[in-house]
Amino acid sequence: MTRSVDMAPRSPWGGPYLGSAALLVTALAAAIHEVFDATWTWIPGGLAFVFGFVLPQWRALVPAARTLAAVTLVLGFSLTTTGLITVDVLHRALDQALYFAFFVTMLGVLQDTAAQSPLIRRSGEVILSQPPGRRYSVLTLGGMQMGVLLNLGALSLLGTMIAQGVAESRARTEARIADIRLRRMTLAMLRGFCTVPLWSPTSISMPIVLIALPGLSWLDLAPYGIGVAAALLTLGWFVDRQSYQRPQVPVENVPWVRPLLPMLALIAAIPAIGLVVSAVMDLRMITAILISIPAVALIWRSVQHHGAGSSRPVSAAAHSLVTETLPKLPNFRSEVVIFAASGAVAIILLPLIDIAALGRQITALGFGEGVVMVIGFLWIFLMAFVGIGPIVTVSLLMGVLPNLPGFDFVPIHLALMALTSWTLSVGISPLSAAVRITGRAIAVEPATLGLRWNRVYIVTASALVIAVLLLSDLARG
Repeated sequence: MTRSVDMAPRSPWGGPYLGSAALLVTALAAAIHEVFDATWTWIPGGLAFVFGFVLPQWRALVPAARTLAAVTLVLGFSLTTTGLITVDVLHRALDQALYFAFFVTMLGVLQDTAAQSPLIRRSGEVILSQPPGRRYSVLTLGGMQMGVLLNLGALSLLGTMIAQGVAESRARTEARIADIRLRRMTLAMLRGFCTVPLWSPTSISMPIVLIALPGLSWLDLAPYGIGVAAALLTLGWFVDRQSYQRPQVPVENVPWVRPLLPMLALIAAIPAIGLVVSAVMDLRMITAILISIPAVALIWRSVQHHGAGSSRPVSAAAHSLVTETLPKLPNFRSEVVIFAASGAVAIILLPLIDIAALGRQITALGFGEGVVMVIGFLWIFLMAFVGIGPIVTVSLLMGVLPNLPGFDFVPIHLALMALTSWTLSVGISPLSAAVRITGRAIAVEPATLGLRWNRVYIVTASALVIAVLLLSDLARG
């Protein structure tokens, strides 16, 4: 998620506060539904979201958001009126849409706070100032860490800084070396960023997977996700080392750990706060984090204002949240609509799939759990190349596989399969937001960045994942 990159014309109805107010009502309705298990919140939430946000913002949405929203509305109406789905399914689809809109809205608050933080820019400068021998590793970790706080905004920030740094060095460096530096630094950042869906509680991937696997919590999944992310980062480092000869220069004593500790502490604080709130209020970890974000943003801004010499930092922080952050929330219009519609369309389409018949056909083919997960992995991966992102494909797949008769999938294995495919597909597909935004930041075509520069790493990683999934069949057999 990033601030809307389409820069579309403003809504003709009302100003930014209308959209902000509608999103806040939507978020509040979703939060009440989650906290109190209320069944009536879809009414105010749905009205606010559709009539207070989507319709007024319609002209300002990117084409993909408009198309997906229109498809979702047509499917919901036509399938309900023809009796192919029940009103209860439509109700659950709307609840899912409101929850995802709540998710994006709260992350928008966190992202805007992070984007204005001197801590983030200082951390970016530290990451980019590393000597060649250490630059790839630090950029990979930095892209991952900043992606937690800024989401796709990290790619814009670091990508622009990389492009500017390489451009400034071209006058004193031969063109070939400058191009290699741009490529290596960009891939390090992108590969690190793309591992965020594997482990971060602030990634949209987490609620999609954990909602489908109710017996699995973020605390259960996180150690495995972090392990897979570490393996992918190590593979990326190895591919980089094999692709380019390491320069024979002494490593400068440039500090990097200590300046990044405040950002690391902040990243660790988010799930820690969520864990406490989850235990106290008996909520899902992801929901606990979301309802904690306004407090986190207020405290973070208060610290910033205190550092700037404000005599009333809390009041100044609250004022900046109301007058600066809230009016910007409609800038996330396309992301909000895409995520909400994706969540809803998965719920709407699931009843159309005859899971029992599908299970019988797969069993007749003699496929085991490992082969089925490989097929799922490839489906998520390949659909990204035709513009159907993991939000939709993972939602559908996670709605089918856990309920497939005759199969006994290990929940952790299912989750890691989906999240790994998500991670790898968004790092290579020219249609993925991560590749497009990074390519725009460094002035390189998305196809060049994803399919040429990152191909060896992604294909190697995918082959290793497929091999592990197939071996899981042998291990269980």
